Amino acid sequence: MVINFKRLNDNTVDDAYNTPNKQEWINRIQGSKYFSKFDLKAGFWQVKMAEESIPWTTFTCPQGHYEWLVMPLGLKNASALFQRKMQNIFNENQSFILVYVDDLLVFSKSYKEHIAHLEVFFRKVEQNGLILSKKKMEICKEKINFLGHEIGEGKIYLQEHIAKKILE
Repeated sequence: MVINFKRLNDNTVDDAYNTPNKQEWINRIQGSKYFSKFDLKAGFWQVKMAEESIPWTTFTCPQGHYEWLVMPLGLKNASALFQRKMQNIFNENQSFILVYVDDLLVFSKSYKEHIAHLEVFFRKVEQNGLILSKKKMEICKEKINFLGHEIGEGKIYLQEHIAKKILE
């Protein structure tokens, strides 16, 4: 279901919370040899709406009037709010967990360390009631694709199909 929140968005104050920039996350994963990536299933829907904001999401359809109890797509500040929530959850683990909206990367210098990092990661996921997408999960890889980049063997490249489009 798609709802046009233009009027609401036009009257919403910008939340300037940023996602990590490319150079920042490249610096953080430098030297890592093991990677696991995860995607949150219907990520925005895992964020409950603030009680006072729920009425602002009311919409009408032939079946009646409804309000969103979880964060719908299309709200102006949805990405910023979601990034902040994920950063707050994984804040103390930034040395081995990268959060980019609903994409999560666990990175480690050794296999043994990676297993320990995954235990911490899964504990946080469980404690916070997060739901991961099984289809997009990749665990304990020495090479991995993440945010349009191929990462592994001490190198980070743009994925080939993206590099080709840029060169064309």
